[in-house]
Amino acid sequence: MAGEEFGLAAAAAAAATAAATADAASGRSSRVTALRSVEDIFSDFRARRSAILRSLTEGR
Repeated sequence: MAGEEFGLAAAAAAAATAAATADAASGRSSRVTALRSVEDIFSDFRARRSAILRSLTEGR
């Protein structure tokens, strides 16, 4: 299982490198973002969902 996780991370890094190369070839500035953990993504999702629900149900 650990080898599969490493394989996915390596594939994502290779894709990011390929995207950065393509951007450099087109003359655009590129920004490579770091991979985030599932916990970080879910935490961000919960915060966004909470903000949307609060804005839709607020009585102003």
